[in-house]
Amino acid sequence: VGQDCSSKDGKPLFVHVARAYGWGYGFVYCITMLLMTFGLFNVIVAIYVENTVAAAKSNDRVQKQIRLNDEQLVAEKLHALLEVVSVHVPGLAARSGNRTITLEEDLRITPQLWEVLRKDDKVREIFRGLDINESELRDLFDTLDSDGSGEIDFTEMCHGLTKLRGDANRSDVVGIKLYCRSIQAQLAEIQADIQGVLAVQTSQ
Repeated sequence: VGQDCSSKDGKPLFVHVARAYGWGYGFVYCITMLLMTFGLFNVIVAIYVENTVAAAKSNDRVQKQIRLNDEQLVAEKLHALLEVVSVHVPGLAARSGNRTITLEEDLRITPQLWEVLRKDDKVREIFRGLDINESELRDLFDTLDSDGSGEIDFTEMCHGLTKLRGDANRSDVVGIKLYCRSIQAQLAEIQADIQGVLAVQTSQ
């Protein structure tokens, strides 16, 4: 029997099986060989595709991690963002002729200005370069406005954007949970102090 399922004289084995045991057995043998051949081929292809996809995902993760750790890239993107924002801030050019421009006082972003910025193609490209999901841009202003003042300065926005880069990690979730527990403990202490003061006032 050769490696290609043929006899020494080159004839297929299913011919000999059919002659010895009938065409029914030959047909079953032929179908079995076809299923084994195509099945094995599909398994090999599936393994190859799976390894290729896994390697591509691993390479994407490595490249993304390199981008996240590239401080020069972040500085360049934030500088480009500063240029775009300065163009849209009304009256900035007039103020720059009288005094020094500061990021905290002069480059303050309102919700109306944010709507203009998030629709700007250059801003979207900058956010993509910073690995910030574009689907988060609509609600990103409320996220960056941590003090609820209705405005965010450019420095505040830069700090927030650097924290939003990449995917959420487990440490971020655990950190938020621990922070909430700390707030709960402080509120419990404040509640106990208030109840103590009220009890003293009631007794008097």
